[in-house]
Amino acid sequence: MDEMVLKTQNWLNETYGGRSGYNSIDLSNKKIQGHTGWTTMYALTRALQIELGISVPSDNFGTGTLSALSRYGNIGTGQNDSNQNIVKIIQGGLYCKGYSAGGITGTFGEQTSAAVVKMKQNMGVSAVDGLVTPKFFKALLTMDAYVLLSGGKTEIREIQQWLNNRYYTRKNYFFQPCDGYYSRNTQKALLFALQYEEGLDDATANGRFGPTTKSKLPTLTRGNSDSSTKFVHLLQAALIFNNRACPFHGAFDAMTLTAVLGFQNFTKLTVSGTVGKQTWASLLVSTGDPTRRGTACDCITEVTAARAQLLKENGYTTVGRYLTNVKNSSLNKKIQKGELKTITDAGLSVFPIFQTYGGSASYFGANQGMRDALEAYFAAKSYGFPKGTIIYFAIDFDTTENDISSNIIPHFQGINKGIKNSLGEYYRIGVYGTRNACQKVSNQGLAVASFLSDMSTGYSGNLGFAHPGNWAFDQISTINLKNGSANIQIDNDIQSGLDNGVSQFDEPNASGTSVDDVEMSDSRRIDLKREVVSWFEKVMNDVQKVKASRSRENAMDDVFRYDGLITALSNRYRIRKALIQTAFAWEHTLEGLDDLTSDSMVTNYYAYKEQLEQWENLSAEQKALIPRPVAPAFGRADSSTGLCQIFAATAIKACNYAISIGLIHERSYDQNNWHDLYEVWKKLHNDGEYNLSKCALVLMHSAYLVGLSADYYNYGAAEVKAVLARYNGTNEKAREYGEQNYGLYQIFEKYNALER
Repeated sequence: MDEMVLKTQNWLNETYGGRSGYNSIDLSNKKIQGHTGWTTMYALTRALQIELGISVPSDNFGTGTLSALSRYGNIGTGQNDSNQNIVKIIQGGLYCKGYSAGGITGTFGEQTSAAVVKMKQNMGVSAVDGLVTPKFFKALLTMDAYVLLSGGKTEIREIQQWLNNRYYTRKNYFFQPCDGYYSRNTQKALLFALQYEEGLDDATANGRFGPTTKSKLPTLTRGNSDSSTKFVHLLQAALIFNNRACPFHGAFDAMTLTAVLGFQNFTKLTVSGTVGKQTWASLLVSTGDPTRRGTACDCITEVTAARAQLLKENGYTTVGRYLTNVKNSSLNKKIQKGELKTITDAGLSVFPIFQTYGGSASYFGANQGMRDALEAYFAAKSYGFPKGTIIYFAIDFDTTENDISSNIIPHFQGINKGIKNSLGEYYRIGVYGTRNACQKVSNQGLAVASFLSDMSTGYSGNLGFAHPGNWAFDQISTINLKNGSANIQIDNDIQSGLDNGVSQFDEPNASGTSVDDVEMSDSRRIDLKREVVSWFEKVMNDVQKVKASRSRENAMDDVFRYDGLITALSNRYRIRKALIQTAFAWEHTLEGLDDLTSDSMVTNYYAYKEQLEQWENLSAEQKALIPRPVAPAFGRADSSTGLCQIFAATAIKACNYAISIGLIHERSYDQNNWHDLYEVWKKLHNDGEYNLSKCALVLMHSAYLVGLSADYYNYGAAEVKAVLARYNGTNEKAREYGEQNYGLYQIFEKYNALER
């Protein structure tokens, strides 16, 4: 905490608290108390506006405040310094900036003047004095720093100071931070500087890269040097801002040439060493030259044979297509059946994009990232994208720094957890978004490649940020291609070569064959039932046959009765239908009187627990009259129950696992809380659909417990046996269970495969 900042805050509240338009600083907040921040800067701004007679104060130090200050005049020792409150606002602002102003006195003395001089020197101003001008006052009441901050670069700070010193007298140029960080403000200052050097007057210069600015750009080559105009300085500044090692002295020398060549090669421009309009554009705006044709594109429209040929004729080699549609949208933008073959037959490759919604920060988070990972994985597998393919997960909005840290990074951590931990790193992770978002995600090791949304030049995440080092695709314009009856709208993308897409796909999915299971037809049910019943006759011993509470035929009738639900569970979780059917058929067929007895013991146990709870809530007088409930002689807290004979504790563990990876959205349960345990047990016991849904989760959790990936569709014999074994337990008997029931699995899978 800074005592002088706290003193400033207290003075502001005491002086302006209760005044119209002033928002008091909450000094009970320890994060604000004595700490410089926007809350205090806004309070200083409103206080100044009140002193200047502005009727409706605001947080914004805009043109109205500047005009009022211009009328008031420069402030300094003996010059417009009679308003002690305005002087105190200056002194408070200086302390918030880290400069000692001689106290909050209201007297513009030597120390206050010296602090102003020091701040101007840090801003880069060569002709310094102790006067507070309107532009200086505006800079004073910001959070901009004028000293090198941790992580900032001295070469960037040098440029920031140079820009300030050369251009601060121009009407619309305002002091830029000198903190060593390339930012949106620094980039805009560079564009103003370029316009001033081009000869644009104050009424025309606007800090935007428009057609006039572009038309006046000079062509620079080695040997050029600055005189009255400073184009080489600005070129060198732009190169440094784009992470090129370069001097800043105004001479286009060998080092500058090396920087230009490196930048041109990195951004896939013509590598000539000559800085023409295209190179300038790529240095200054995220799109670069939007008329530049790339070799990659992305689109939401099906690529038919005619469109594929049209793309190829226009020089495109790689096409980005979507793995899924956006939920609750009528737009059909996902890859269509047979489309991948059409694309590759035309000699083109494909890179996959995953986007559901992703249009605001609220969508993103760790759990959603896990869900997106699973959905993208299974969609990519269903299309046959091979191992190692990069999937680009979309962030389709202008992310703030807070959005990135609070939502985007956890989201991609969730994606990585899903892809790497649950799915065996089958696919690699890419990110689509602004330069800043892509860079931040990649810096965390959460993406191997970036797909830049550079078409959005106004996005704060693009302006003032360089290409990430791992950029693969750079989306710079939307164009329409047409030739005869063939037409398609595409986003035109520059391609770095880091990712050249996929041109060969795993079978059978590339041909459009479904990998999902479907409901079984009546005709197949007859043969399946006969084969399963025959299998049970062979593997069941006499004790099991006697104990069974229902016939093998009736058990299979129940399996068929729930076929729709089993199919839905299979498709939802991408787990083979045969796994669920096997667990269900075996457990349901072998359920006997001993299982019913165990269930009765659980019912008796919880009847006692409920009675005991009621008794414990009685008053002392009531307890004296009513005897304490007696625990049953044969009671137990849990048993395997219901269609698939699942323990409540087992179901709870599986559900909590599924919740943790974002697979389901249910409340979690505590197996050590008897109320939770009993609630789940009752559902398992009484609700067949609930029991079956938990059976699927238990099987998936079993796979996780034995260290298998979540690629359930592609399990071989060893994996299926391992899952079935873990479903039953961890001992030798469980291993035998897995070996034995693999035969039953094979029967179900044979018939399911015929339906697929």
